[in-house]
Amino acid sequence: MQTTRHNLTFMITALLILVGALVCNVLVDPFAIHPSWSLDGMDEFRKRRSAIHRGDRVVRGGFDVHLVGTSRVANGIPIDHPIFSGRRAVNLGLRGLNRDELEMVTQLSCSVPTTRQLYLFLDFFSFDQRLQAHAMTQRSRFSRHYNAVDYHVDKWLSEATLRDSWEVILRSRQDKQRIAATADVKHIAVRSLRNYDRVYSKLRLAAPAPILREILANAAANDIEVQIVFLPVHVALLDVLRRAGLWETLENWKRDIVVAAEGRAKVWDFFDYSSRTTIRFDTVGGLQDLARGFIDLAHIRPELGMVVLDTIGGLTPSDGGANDFGRQVSAATVEEHLLRIRNDAETFEAEEQVFLEYVRQLGPS
Repeated sequence: MQTTRHNLTFMITALLILVGALVCNVLVDPFAIHPSWSLDGMDEFRKRRSAIHRGDRVVRGGFDVHLVGTSRVANGIPIDHPIFSGRRAVNLGLRGLNRDELEMVTQLSCSVPTTRQLYLFLDFFSFDQRLQAHAMTQRSRFSRHYNAVDYHVDKWLSEATLRDSWEVILRSRQDKQRIAATADVKHIAVRSLRNYDRVYSKLRLAAPAPILREILANAAANDIEVQIVFLPVHVALLDVLRRAGLWETLENWKRDIVVAAEGRAKVWDFFDYSSRTTIRFDTVGGLQDLARGFIDLAHIRPELGMVVLDTIGGLTPSDGGANDFGRQVSAATVEEHLLRIRNDAETFEAEEQVFLEYVRQLGPS
């Protein structure tokens, strides 16, 4: 009799814990996937840039245009640009997206019947063989090994989601200080230089063509138009890349992608030298100019993202600047294009030796 009472107490306790977890996870809704049931007060603290939120939007949203890439897309590419007028666009930028995640995201995007256009914002470092897929992606709709039942059980009852809910609750209790766009820009630039010096020094690049051909074949089979874009970085990072001995590797990476995409996708290259990427930031005015277009040396702001999309759409640059930003590249023009960038790099190094020396002193000693 006593054993039966203990078993009943245990089952009731376990049931109450499960119900408590369910109520907490649904009301807090850390990934913003239960909007009808969740608490409105938590909305601004939810993890809307997570793979779980992004994947859920793809499945539920019925979007026409899918923007795929890293956090550089999440931060810098606006979905309200005129080239998306009359269509529903979704930003699927994920932090540190690697090759496997690129394939997972595009596979889900291509499986949605409403998808008509796919923008692939490809990053050089995403093809680093050392880069691992994030655990959050494995728990999202993007995962090929995660059925609908497991997905919902995880989001309603799992300990992992309960931890995510607790993080959101803690975040909502903290006083968030808003940092001005130009605050400590120099410190951010230094951090970028040191971070990418470390990334480039250990880079083990995988060939991009095999996975890209699979993605393009999948898109073609579903009648989806593809645009491939190399987003801009500040030329200080191109200098880091040159000094790491990776310039030829970068050229081969671009060439392989352009050739693999021939006849299947348009390719746009902003990863070069232009008036918007060669801003000198060794003065206060230069730092202010840099902050208008860049969050750091790798991540662009939506204002510069608008100009990227202006170029792709054949529109006048919305920032009123020079029309020298980005070019469409094909297999027929890629060698000429790469040669032009090589010449631009040599010219910039010859003419801006003082600035480049300043940049190199900011980086690792």
